[in-house]
Order: sequence, then C-alpha cells, then structure tokens
Amino acid sequence: MDGNLTKGPILKTLTKLALPIMASSFLGTLYNITDMAWIGLLGSKAVAGVGVGGMFTWLSQGLASMARMGGQVKVAQSLGRGEKEKAHGFAQTAVQLSTFMGLAYAILCLIFVRQMVGFFKLNDPEAVSAALSYTKIACGLIVFSFLTVTLTGIYTAQGDSK
Repeated sequence: MDGNLTKGPILKTLTKLALPIMASSFLGTLYNITDMAWIGLLGSKAVAGVGVGGMFTWLSQGLASMARMGGQVKVAQSLGRGEKEKAHGFAQTAVQLSTFMGLAYAILCLIFVRQMVGFFKLNDPEAVSAALSYTKIACGLIVFSFLTVTLTGIYTAQGDSK
C-alpha cells in the first residue's frame, strides 16, 4: 500500500460505510431539536422536565454501547474469518444482552424515578411533574433504544450501514 488513501478503494469503502452512519447521527440530532421545539410550545416547565428526564436516557447510552460494541466487533471479526455461525451466535448474544440491560435499566429507573428526578432539586411542582412523567415514559421504554443501537451495530458489522 502506498499510504495514499485517496487513490485506493479504501477511501471509497470507508466513505460508503460512514455516510449513512453520519446521516443517522444527524437525523437523531435533528429529531431532538424538533422534539424540544415542540415541547417548548408547552412552556419552560415542560422543557425543564424533559431536560431532566433526558439526562437519564442520555446516561443509558453508555450501557447500550457495551452490547453494541462487543457484538459489532465480534460479528465483524467472525464474518471476516468466514465463520458465519460464530457471527450469528455473537449477534444473538448481543441482542439478548441488550434486551436484558435495557429491561434492567428501565426497571431500576421506574423504581427510583422520584430519587433520580429529586437529584436535580427542581423547585416548581409543574416541572417536577413533567420530569417524572417524561422519565417514566422515556426510561420505561428504553429497551427499544438499547435494541436499536445494538442492531445498528450488528448491521454495520455486516457491511450494511444503511
């Protein structure tokens, strides 16, 4: 290899893989901005509630990344060696781990939602109510976010970043 990535198929392959991932990240950010704009129509207390609850969904992404990263790397390595059955096993395990961790996180959040929201010491009862409602919904259904992250990683490992 001559060290010049611009002339080889490597840059083309990396670009083909990266563009859908970048677009997905951009759309996720755009979704959050749009979401917050609509919530802003309900008032500043609703925005405060979503901001508080959003911290706990954001925090969960570190856990969600564990199953995704391990599964993605092991699936890609197995496929690279031509071991499709092994890749299938790693993918299946990653999905199971992701489901378990997502459900565990959801249950813990639902049990300790008052303490979690209380950590932010909100003074306004309306903001507290909004934070509790949003956190219960967002964290109660967080397993779907965990699965989305993991399945995206597995598809990317197979060379399908779209």
